[in-house]
Amino acid sequence: MNARVFRRRFWHLLLGPLSRSVNASLLDAGQLSTRGIHRILVLRPNHRLGNIILITPLLAELERLFPGAEIDVLAAGESAREILSGFASVRHVYTLPRHLLRHLPRVASTVFSARHVAYDLAVNAATDSYTSRVLLSWLKARHAIGIPPQDSEAPANWARIMLNAPRHFAMLPVFLVRNALAAHGDTRDMPYPRLDLRLTRAERRRGRQTLRALLNTTPATPEVAVIGVFAHATGAKRFEEPWWRRFLNTLSDRHPEYQIVEIVPADGHSHLGECFPAYYSSSLRKLASVIANLHCFVCADSGVMHLACASGTTTIGLFSVTDPLKYAPYGGNNQACDTMGKTPEEIAGFVADSIDTALGQRAAVTMISTSSSGAASAA
Repeated sequence: MNARVFRRRFWHLLLGPLSRSVNASLLDAGQLSTRGIHRILVLRPNHRLGNIILITPLLAELERLFPGAEIDVLAAGESAREILSGFASVRHVYTLPRHLLRHLPRVASTVFSARHVAYDLAVNAATDSYTSRVLLSWLKARHAIGIPPQDSEAPANWARIMLNAPRHFAMLPVFLVRNALAAHGDTRDMPYPRLDLRLTRAERRRGRQTLRALLNTTPATPEVAVIGVFAHATGAKRFEEPWWRRFLNTLSDRHPEYQIVEIVPADGHSHLGECFPAYYSSSLRKLASVIANLHCFVCADSGVMHLACASGTTTIGLFSVTDPLKYAPYGGNNQACDTMGKTPEEIAGFVADSIDTALGQRAAVTMISTSSSGAASAA
């Protein structure tokens, strides 16, 4: 039995009864009113970068439905505060340590701090987590939204409604909130909010300046497509350096005019043999501001993939073992590419086609914008 399975069984035995009592207190579909919701708590106690970014659509949806409310977030890992700093509606981000059992005094202090607030609504954005369900039971909230696991007694209507639920982890909490509303109107058919860090204009401008310095260009330099590559990922999701070399050689043969920029991972080491201009930052928002100024970004499924998507740049995620339906970058020209059974050369062809499409649409938008500005000036 591996460590992950052991931990899940341990938490199941220890917290299962309490978790089941929480499930029984969840709102049924159609029971939530938009009135009287002023203080909201979102729970996503996971230290992984991608998981905190995946709640940004939920935050946007809560802002839309409850524009006068204040939101707190219970997360894990110090990066959560930096990631969510662009949301004016977020008052406080409580952060738990990565290993709860090793830091019980800190966990207790954090939970007690959150417990002092009487929330009107708590949303469990981690639908398959014993920890988040137990935390939900300890905190004070008049209403709670979440979906219990299939082996428990879910509120009556959810079993039917969940047949139409999206599988994507960023969309599912939004789906739950929309279906919990008593008067949702056409809300359920609206497009889902996209991942969004809400970078400021100043952050984007600084990112553009950093990228120009990296590539030794000026505003007068003719624009060429700059493609970002992040060659790292955890475990089986990672593609080795020889794979990336074949991929990039094919991409460069097809489009020699592309400029490649490597985004260096947290370990501070290039995974492409220092063959390309490289950018490293321990600040996630600085990293995102540089990525936002790229024309396209290519990487395996990882937290940085979600960071790139949330920066607004066209993102192509390469999937080998994880499920694109749950994690794919979505919206705009973002793409998920299933690499199973395909060569690096074949993947490079797919990516090149996707980049061509994204650049073509970007050029069209620029042309329309320029034409509109010219017409306005003439008038």
